[in-house]
Amino acid sequence: MKPPRALNTVEAEFSDKARRVIKQKHMRPFSGIVLIRLIVDEHGNPQDLCLQKSLGLGLDANAAKAVEQYRFSPATKDGESVSDRITVEVNFKLW
Repeated sequence: MKPPRALNTVEAEFSDKARRVIKQKHMRPFSGIVLIRLIVDEHGNPQDLCLQKSLGLGLDANAAKAVEQYRFSPATKDGESVSDRITVEVNFKLW
C-alpha cells in the first residue's frame, strides 16, 4: 500500500488568545505542535479529524481549520485509491 501524500497544505494561524498569553508571560520564542489524526478518503479529502496532542489557547481549533483545507493524493492499494488513516503535525512558531 502506498500512503497518502499532501498536495496542498494551509498554514494554521495563531489565535488572538495565544498571542495575548505568550505576550503576557514573556514566552517568546514560542513553538509547539498540535497532532491531528484523520482519514484521507479515496478522493484525497481529510475526514474524521481527531485531536491527538493539544496546545490549547485556541490553537487546536485553528490547526483543525487548516487541516480541513488540506488536499492529498489518496493512498493506493493494488493501483486503486483507498482511504487511509494518518496523523498530521501542525507546527506553531512565534519569535
